[in-house]
Amino acid sequence: MKYAIISDIHSDYNSFLKVLGDIKQKGINKIISLGDNIGYGNFPDAIISEMIKRKTISVMGNHEKAIFDKDEYNAMSQDARQAFDENLKYLSETHLDFIKSFPIVHIENNIRFVHAMPPNSNTVYINRLTNKEILSQSQLFKEKFSFCGHTHQSGIYEIENNSLSRNSKVKYGGEHRLAPNKRYIFNVGSVSFQRIDKNNNRHEYAIFDLGKATVEFIIIP
Repeated sequence: MKYAIISDIHSDYNSFLKVLGDIKQKGINKIISLGDNIGYGNFPDAIISEMIKRKTISVMGNHEKAIFDKDEYNAMSQDARQAFDENLKYLSETHLDFIKSFPIVHIENNIRFVHAMPPNSNTVYINRLTNKEILSQSQLFKEKFSFCGHTHQSGIYEIENNSLSRNSKVKYGGEHRLAPNKRYIFNVGSVSFQRIDKNNNRHEYAIFDLGKATVEFIIIP
């Protein structure tokens, strides 16, 4: 099974199409979105329509949750709320029903997919947590592999026994081979609104090959 894992599209349809075009060439079996498909950009209806057409699996990001949760909406910055309000004007009842169906967590094949920090947060930034905090959270779920987004930055968190190492400077375009005796949390970056270099409009996603036990981080300029 070969997965393409995407996150944080944020209503940027052109970036989404670029990533989908790249995925099409990679022999992918399944695409999974880690949420925040809407917000900021100008084409939420096109994004959701494309996801419905492709039967894309998605978990719920904080921008989706804000549609149904007033506290989540109020926790957003003023700029995020303004963009969110504009996005809502373009979402039909069909779009909203599809978004409402998103689970907070999706689990299959010993893999946990969540928007932010595992096991089930869609608001906590994993890259702002200490190693001790991440290790504490890792004891609350059993899956060997977890994927999250939210930070708009790629990273690898390796857990072995009761120690954790983190790699925020991942290798792009080459496979990371995964050790059988470790657990992993992968932060997959963002399709749009990249935060490492805001002047570099690049698009990121990850490919996870379950059979080979490898993960590859992809950048599209």
